[in-house]
Amino acid sequence: MLLHKYEPRSLQGFAGNKQQTAEILQWIKGWKKGALMIHGPPGVGKSLAVKLAAKELGLELLQRHANDQADVLKESVLKAAQQKSLFSKGKILLIDDLEQLDSSKHVVELIKSSQFPVVLVASNPYDMKLAALRNHCKMVKFQKLRADEMARFLKLICETEGIKYEEAALKQLCRTSNGDIRAALMDLETLKPEVTLRNAGELGGREKEDNIFETVRLVLKATSIRSAALAIQNSERPEIVLAWLEENILNEYTGIEEIAEAYDWLSKADIFRSRIIRRQSWSLQKYANALGFYGVALSKRKTYAGFSRYSFPKSTRAKNHADLEELAATLHVSKKRVGMYRHLLLALPQKGI
Repeated sequence: MLLHKYEPRSLQGFAGNKQQTAEILQWIKGWKKGALMIHGPPGVGKSLAVKLAAKELGLELLQRHANDQADVLKESVLKAAQQKSLFSKGKILLIDDLEQLDSSKHVVELIKSSQFPVVLVASNPYDMKLAALRNHCKMVKFQKLRADEMARFLKLICETEGIKYEEAALKQLCRTSNGDIRAALMDLETLKPEVTLRNAGELGGREKEDNIFETVRLVLKATSIRSAALAIQNSERPEIVLAWLEENILNEYTGIEEIAEAYDWLSKADIFRSRIIRRQSWSLQKYANALGFYGVALSKRKTYAGFSRYSFPKSTRAKNHADLEELAATLHVSKKRVGMYRHLLLALPQKGI
């Protein structure tokens, strides 16, 4: 996939945020105590910058995700923070997806006791549960990539890959991706072998501010766990996305075995979800998400090129068309958005909200 093929191999090839990457390097080199918290919108390369910095400095990188089980963060990471590296001159401890922490207590303990630099990555550093962590961190904010930077990058890829393109179409992709280079590359992958203003406009009309279409597409186009993991990172309500996947597998996949395997993984995820509701065991949520997201993504044998039109789950569709129109007129929004709101409201009781 273009997303992985054109991933930068060094900080020199990193797109955008040059001052921020230089600041990361300087902080790691001069580290004595405390942690670094990198924050900013999705898709701008926050975690990738840390990986490239570790590579440039010859340091071992130990990466964990905040939704890992508490004992993993508490025991294995704390242990690693005290042990010298056997294969390099040092380590960097990276904890990603910080908003998914159940408690910041173990991370604060890690920061205080670690013999190596600790780097934390978050989209929203001002989440209330991260307040205690911020007191121990130097903050580095990543910005969205400028449209002209993204356009030059996409143009270079098109010329290298032999993808036909219209200049206006590439600019359209840059605008609709909203500074997210990963989303722009996924769009380019979808539209190849020819990117025109017409088919780029189809992608741009999917109301990306809702993020749901983008998340669904990331899963259905992904061919690796790593790519599918991006969808989980960008998704605020994974249980809703699973319903969208169930509805749209047939809109994306064509192989009978692929379709059957994808639905089989969703059924396994549904078993976990029912146990979560019945037992109130929310610690199982990560397994339900992994089975659904990764299972569906890896069920296909190849990425399907071209644009697929995704449908709302049946549960979002109003039973009475007249009622839907009346509600849309009252709220001054589209009928499509009314269906989205309805689905969100139906999902709220599942978490006891």
